[in-house]
Amino acid sequence: MEERELKELKRQVDAHAGSRKFLSDLCCALLEHGQARAAIPICRRLVLLISAEAQKWRSLAWSDLAGVLKQAGEREKSLAAAKTAIRLDEKNADAWQMLAEMLNRLGMTDEAHAFASAALRSNAKNDRAWECKAISHWSQRELEGAIAAYNMASRYCPLDEHDRRSYLRFCAARVSQEAGRDGDAARYRQEAAALAESKDAQRLTNPR
Repeated sequence: MEERELKELKRQVDAHAGSRKFLSDLCCALLEHGQARAAIPICRRLVLLISAEAQKWRSLAWSDLAGVLKQAGEREKSLAAAKTAIRLDEKNADAWQMLAEMLNRLGMTDEAHAFASAALRSNAKNDRAWECKAISHWSQRELEGAIAAYNMASRYCPLDEHDRRSYLRFCAARVSQEAGRDGDAARYRQEAAALAESKDAQRLTNPR
C-alpha cells in the first residue's frame, strides 16, 4: 500500500471522529505496511470504543491488540493483553493460542501445552494451537504426539496459506525421521514440496 493511501485513511479517521470502521481499516493498513508499532495506539483506541458491558467483543479487541503488540516485538505487553482478553472471555481461543505461542518461544513448553489445550477446547480447529501442541510434544521428545499434532495443524490450516502448510508438512517429516518413521517422513517431504510448487505456480499466474 502506498504512503498516500495511508494518509487518506488517517484523514478519514479524523473526518469521522474516530469511527470504528476507519480505525480498523487504518490498523490493518499499517500492519500490511509493516508499521506494527504505529498500529498499537490505533488498536488501543478500538479497545476503548467498545462498551465495558460487551465483554466478548472487548475480549476480541484485546486479543487483536495482543497480536499487534507481538508483531511490534512488545512480548511482555502482548502477554498481558492476551491475559486480559482471557479474563474477559475464557472461551477466546485466539487469546489462549497466542499465549501458547509466546510461551513456547520462551521455552516454557509445559505452560504452552496447557494454553494450547485450552485454545482447542474453545475451538478444536485452531491450526496454530495444534502447532503449539506439536512444538511442545517435540521439545519433550514425545514424537508420536508431535506428529499427530502437526497433522491436525495441517488439516485445519487455511488452504490458501501455502507457505505455512508446506512448513507444517516439513516439520512433520523432520519429527517422523527422528521417530524412525522413514516412509512417513518421505511422504511428508513430498507433500511439503508439492505445496511449495503449488505456490510458485500460483505466483506465476497471479503475479500480484
